[in-house]
Amino acid sequence: MWKSSSIDFVKYSAIRLKELKYFLEGYRAIGDTLRVYSVPVHRITHGKKSDPDYFGGFGIVDGDWDKNVVLWENKSMFDMFCEHFNKGVEWEKTERFKEMVSRLEHNGSITVLDCPPEEQSKELYLEYLYYMDELYESIKKGGYKSQKQLSAEADFFDRGFSHPALNEIQVYIGRDGDFISYSGQHRICLAKILNLNKIPVRTRLRHADWQMKREAIKSKRAICSDKNENITKYLSHPEVQDLL
Repeated sequence: MWKSSSIDFVKYSAIRLKELKYFLEGYRAIGDTLRVYSVPVHRITHGKKSDPDYFGGFGIVDGDWDKNVVLWENKSMFDMFCEHFNKGVEWEKTERFKEMVSRLEHNGSITVLDCPPEEQSKELYLEYLYYMDELYESIKKGGYKSQKQLSAEADFFDRGFSHPALNEIQVYIGRDGDFISYSGQHRICLAKILNLNKIPVRTRLRHADWQMKREAIKSKRAICSDKNENITKYLSHPEVQDLL
């Protein structure tokens, strides 16, 4: 059992209520919205550029949000990690570090530091990056561990109060099953640099078209009626294994 708090209870309850809401709307292939499952690292090919309009820790949303993405190879964060771990460039000398410090000075905060703006500083950001060095060595020697396997003290920002699944890497699933990273970007960077095979993730959002594929699989239909599409090719997809 995870450490309890009022914040955690609200988050947990909101997600479970979403399950009930979608069930009442007729969906039968929602599954466990806190399910953690393994995904081949190479299949996480894109990161989000912006968030679709939805509320809460889980959702099913239509529209073109899954096309507004960026390739992982084009992310400045990934360049920073490659420079540091593959080429030995000090954190402070990377362009990304200079950019983030500039944001701190002008905006007073950066999203990577999960703490109040008044607590954020260049020094804290550097301390966090040194923590990435420790995490890199830990994964390299002992393998990648899920949040459930880690102690609460292992989290840099002391988020041990949360349900483990809510601290896991969160992904969006596009209409054709593409994995789009939402959070855990730095852990994905390390996984890619270390050439890991699989990592644990949790689905935070599904495209409505992808949900219809899940519905077809759940009801054992070979065709997704909305698109007249044969969905048997998706049966090996990691996100639908809970339906088989």
